[in-house]
Amino acid sequence: LNNANPPVPSTTRAFRARDGASVVVPNFAALYQKKLRIIGREMLVADTLGSGRLTLRLYDVHTGKDTWSQDFPANTTVLHSEDPDLAGVIGPDGRVTVVSLSRRKVVLGGIVDLAHLKNLRHAHLLADAQTVYVMFHTVDPNDRDGLIESNLQSNSGLRGITVNGEVYAFNRRTSRVEWHNEIRKQQLVLEQWQEMPVLLFTSRAAGRLRPGEVRDGPQGITFEAYEKSSGRLFFRNPARNDPALEGKGYGQIYAVNYDPRAGTISLIAPSYKVTITQQREDDR
Repeated sequence: LNNANPPVPSTTRAFRARDGASVVVPNFAALYQKKLRIIGREMLVADTLGSGRLTLRLYDVHTGKDTWSQDFPANTTVLHSEDPDLAGVIGPDGRVTVVSLSRRKVVLGGIVDLAHLKNLRHAHLLADAQTVYVMFHTVDPNDRDGLIESNLQSNSGLRGITVNGEVYAFNRRTSRVEWHNEIRKQQLVLEQWQEMPVLLFTSRAAGRLRPGEVRDGPQGITFEAYEKSSGRLFFRNPARNDPALEGKGYGQIYAVNYDPRAGTISLIAPSYKVTITQQREDDR
């Protein structure tokens, strides 16, 4: 490590997993700073060239060579992928390209409305058996109404993705847009999300505090579920015309239980439970 703040590696080493013996490999410290993820002995690297063009590369640490690469235009946005086999980008023209890293080939090519990319902070890539989802987290510089806070209890193992913008559902086979919806100030719940028939969201929106103010408990807790097949809003609690769930009694959820046989999804917090069923909703 050098004296940079934060420190960055200047040299690298590799060890054989079988016996821990040192293996001589080319120095990959510079590429390590550009890695998106590690896949076995390969690194997926996003490399921006002097012209501004983006190159996605699979770099083999052992041989010091690329096993795959593809170039994209300047101002291309890299998708944050939750699928270990998929990588993707959105070009400046709104074209979505998704690559299977194991097959070394493009598996989806779609397009999104450029208007939905305005003030984009992050773009996420997810996939289940039938559909590839691209979800946007945009920031409105004029929106001073509040912040998005997680409704997932820390240290519970639950994870979420912040979504504040358009969600696109692409058919994995045809690359056609099956539906797209605007979803505001939510977090997608990742627990068992691929198995569920809905995309499940929850969040708590807390108003900005003025200097000297103290927040008195969570504010504006919401739960939403959208059908994967159609994008239709299937469930919302509270309903759009009902008051928000507020107060210290509404803590963060620590478990999500999906029972496909019973057709129920339960979100459990220390003092309450929200259950979604095929026929009705139950909040207690």
